[in-house]
Amino acid sequence: MEQFILKKTILYLLIILVAFNCSSDDDGKLEESESHFKLKKFTSITSGFINTSETSEIYYLNNGKPQAILDPYGNVLSVIYEGDKLFKFANNTYTFDTENRLKTITNLDYGICTLHYNSQNLLIRQEIVTPNSIGSTEELHITRDLSYNDNNQITEILETETNNYRIDKYVLEYNNDEQLTNYEIFVSEQSNTPLELIEEVEITYDSSRNPLVPIYNNLDLNNSISMITIKELAPSFLSNTAFGHYEGFKINYVPQNNILSTIVSSPFNDALSENYSYNLIDDYPSSSEVNISGGFFSYSAEILWEYTTD
Repeated sequence: MEQFILKKTILYLLIILVAFNCSSDDDGKLEESESHFKLKKFTSITSGFINTSETSEIYYLNNGKPQAILDPYGNVLSVIYEGDKLFKFANNTYTFDTENRLKTITNLDYGICTLHYNSQNLLIRQEIVTPNSIGSTEELHITRDLSYNDNNQITEILETETNNYRIDKYVLEYNNDEQLTNYEIFVSEQSNTPLELIEEVEITYDSSRNPLVPIYNNLDLNNSISMITIKELAPSFLSNTAFGHYEGFKINYVPQNNILSTIVSSPFNDALSENYSYNLIDDYPSSSEVNISGGFFSYSAEILWEYTTD
């Protein structure tokens, strides 16, 4: 407890120091934005098969950009910028190209990811070079190739591990509201073996607004996808839509609306379902009851969101 209080005190001092520096240095002054709804605190409480209670808080700069996240364990995850561009967050370092597109992400554990775009500024490839295991000098090379439909929505992600020939294929489908509603995962674990369907996910949405979208918009959101994972501010249930078998540098789909239900089915296991019901404030969720069931377990959760308009 003393360590948690110390870390939180350090965070408050950091925020005061940054605010003082920005207000006293005209060259580095951050423009103050208009008041708007911003997520302040996120709490997830589960009961049943799993019993947890976790709360995270997010702090902002004067211009509305995220400044730091205090996770449930008292860790301060600082968001550092160079100019108006993201530079460091959660052990990742980011660089941008001359067209202000995210170019590389470097992580000491996961390696380096280089991003490539087409003439429409859509991400079409990730090239990842990483240690084969943490602390290893042997490199693992991974590519993810993205395909799009006429609406510039991702329809396929093909991940290939060149060293051991594993292939993972994700096929995505959308509804008329341009929301991701279905995706399938195919895997080939050995060279020259056919891809096999291992999982299918169906998603429906509520009409309320996703409180994470403004945060992602201030970081790197591009055409509803992000290279940044903000797991501290999202339910750690079935609804995190992140594509990639390799744990590092996954492609996150960020919907404009909140997920109402998901069904995860597999040829090998019983289907898992997740259902949300929301209470709203200014079209943002203030609380939600969640029920997760299927397989050998079931449990429920309560999610609470708190906001600021400062």
